[in-house]
Parts: sequence; structure tokens; C-alpha cells
Amino acid sequence: SNQACSSASSIDSHADDYILPQKSIFITTSRLTDEQIDHLDQFLQRFNIHYSDEIDEQTTHLITDDTTIPFVCALSSKVVHALARHLTVLLICWIDECLHILKYVAIQYVQQCIM
Repeated sequence: SNQACSSASSIDSHADDYILPQKSIFITTSRLTDEQIDHLDQFLQRFNIHYSDEIDEQTTHLITDDTTIPFVCALSSKVVHALARHLTVLLICWIDECLHILKYVAIQYVQQCIM
């Protein structure tokens, strides 16, 4: 079990070589609460993703809120702009799921190393 963990550690040290996308990700947001912005900040730091306040030629994704109606985003001017540019529009729950899965995977990994 410890051997598996040590080999996993060496894989982790080179993981960025394999998981970096060919094209950099540039995210902007629309209508997020302060708490949602905190989650986004954690996500940006964890995955080393770029952030911009406005949609520009580098923007690849727009993250927006879905608190009014679950899984439905409000049509803000940024959402319309992003759709016109054929950008990927994601709800903030996607960011929350990514962070949740990351925590779950980390806990499972630690538990395996302890056994």
C-alpha cells in the first residue's frame, strides 16, 4: 500500500505535464454572489486558470449564477455576449462540483495511504 502511494506521489509530481489543456482557459463571470466568488477563487488557484473581469478575445468560459431557478441562468448581457461568441457557459454549481470531487479524491487517497 505504501509503495502504491509513493508511486502515486511521483505520478502527482508530473501530473501537470499530462493534464494541462492545449489551449489555456480564461474565465469570466456573471452575477455571482460573494460566496460563489470565493469558491471560484479556490477553483482558479487550484487549477491555475486565468480570470478576466470582462469577455475579450482570450475568454473561453463564462461562469454564471443559477440561484433564481436551479440549472437555469439569467440572461445577463455577459451571457448573451458569451453565447454570441460561442463560448462555453457554465453554472457555478459546476465549479462547486469540481471542488467537491477534488476534496473527495484527496480524502480517498489519504485513507489508502494510511491503510
